[in-house]
Amino acid sequence: MVLIVAGTLLASCASRKDEGAALVRRIGVSRLAAEAASLKSHRGTPQSEFLQEPAWPPAIRELQPQIVKVDAQGVFVQRWKDYVEEEGIFLKFSGIILDTSPGRDPSFTLIAPDTYWYTTKG
Repeated sequence: MVLIVAGTLLASCASRKDEGAALVRRIGVSRLAAEAASLKSHRGTPQSEFLQEPAWPPAIRELQPQIVKVDAQGVFVQRWKDYVEEEGIFLKFSGIILDTSPGRDPSFTLIAPDTYWYTTKG
């Protein structure tokens, strides 16, 4: 029983990532990168700045976010949340070196140039 539940959860995580990667391909990496770069000025604190929906650029809006956050490294586009866990697309700012080493929280998986699927366990 536990294996079935764990397998179902793993499959749903993969399908969310696959859906996000498909959206990125459809919208276009260069378009998303340009709109993410336009949000650099919204970085208000060393942590992160939550953007209100009217401030979301059109391509980022097409990613169907629940929340958009801007921090020093890029733009977090949250697409799923359950209590303290969340997943979504991270658009890295040009010139930033992102630590993608295993065991980090959030963890990052490359899905397109400078574009990652992120997972936060909380």
